[in-house]
Amino acid sequence: MNGNSVKRHLATYISSVVTNNCRITGIHVSTCMSSSKLLLLNVYIPCNYGDDESAIECMECLRDLNAVMVESDAVNAVSAGDFNCNTESKFFPLLDSFMQDNGLIMSDVLRCLLLIRTLVMTVSDARGLITRVFTIAR
Repeated sequence: MNGNSVKRHLATYISSVVTNNCRITGIHVSTCMSSSKLLLLNVYIPCNYGDDESAIECMECLRDLNAVMVESDAVNAVSAGDFNCNTESKFFPLLDSFMQDNGLIMSDVLRCLLLIRTLVMTVSDARGLITRVFTIAR
């Protein structure tokens, strides 16, 4: 198979996820081995500028993320992206509560809790926000 044939073949197993939030994009992936789908999402949580509007935008994004997952017929979901928070951020309790309420798991959170100073220095942006560390799965 050449590259175009592979793309056409794989396209039959992939469908776009419609969202009403420009910070969330995703696809459903079906497998030929099962009738179940996998929901893959990419999320960009708003930055925390220390004002009420930032917190409201974060809550709205998490609400919309929840809606996408609830409306999906996927058995499993993975959400990755830029969550713009660390365990010391005021956004972290919002994210943590969202995770617990939805039976989700954060990968790397234990490492994050134990090595927050090292992680902030090694995988964060200039503002000290951990980015691209958390992977959410259900």
